[in-house]
Amino acid sequence: MPPNQKVWALILAGGSGRRFGQPKQFAQLGDERLVDRTVRVASSVSDGVTVVIPEGFEWDGPAVDHVVVGGSSHMGSTRCGLAAVPSDVSTIIIGLPSHPLASAALYQKLLERLRQQDASACAPASALPDALKEVADGSVIRTQSRTGLLAVPFPAVFNAAALRKALNPAGNEGPSIDYAEELEAIEVAGGRVVVVENEPTNIHITTPEELEIARRLLPLVPDA
Repeated sequence: MPPNQKVWALILAGGSGRRFGQPKQFAQLGDERLVDRTVRVASSVSDGVTVVIPEGFEWDGPAVDHVVVGGSSHMGSTRCGLAAVPSDVSTIIIGLPSHPLASAALYQKLLERLRQQDASACAPASALPDALKEVADGSVIRTQSRTGLLAVPFPAVFNAAALRKALNPAGNEGPSIDYAEELEAIEVAGGRVVVVENEPTNIHITTPEELEIARRLLPLVPDA
């Protein structure tokens, strides 16, 4: 990013881990926890870091600028963390411990694409490898076309002003909308989201089995 542009990493580690069976952000991946690796890699391409953690936890990971207790939902945690991000920040990285294998090179590629395209947000994207079927009661109803469809995981980077406006379109007195994730909020607000090619190793960890896969992939990922 240009020297006058401040980049800030917002690491969302406030989940309860209901599907995983425990808060997976604190599970071990090599010599680090998922959240510690995410903080380390994101901080290598940013000027500061804010971490959002669950209520009742003490932060004992790498040094960061702010530690914030999250809300009752993903969007609630994002808004809690965003409130701690300095107002002069121009670009915000949102990193998730559920995507701990995203490399520093991927983060940098996202930042460069955001700047080059003057977009509201940028995220990695992957082609869908399998057929899409609509299923009801265990039976296939129809096949969905994959044309124009991509899987879009995290991390993602955002124009800070666009993100703040998208998450609080009616101002402080307006209702908070519980979007599925931040990219959807940008889309609804009319912002432009661009993509770069995802890394094959940037998998989404939701189960203990996927964590084991990540452990096996770890040697293939360049360290930050």
